Amino acid sequence: MKADILGRKVIASEFPDASAVGAAILAGYGVGIFSSLEEGIEATSTPNKIYVPNVKREELYKIKYEKYIKFRENISSLY
Repeated sequence: MKADILGRKVIASEFPDASAVGAAILAGYGVGIFSSLEEGIEATSTPNKIYVPNVKREELYKIKYEKYIKFRENISSLY
């Protein structure tokens, strides 16, 4: 669903708590363990699954989002 909404390839992490791994990478970069964020990512992460957008669903989400924006604009005038 995320790949469809964003219209981009999404690479899922092998870790269920990827945010903690991201924080560790940032900390490692901050203290000089990794010379770049890319190096930290390569050292700690292995892609688990790659999701590619479904063009039909991507278009459907765009249409729904446009309707949502119009709805939000209409109700914002009530406040």
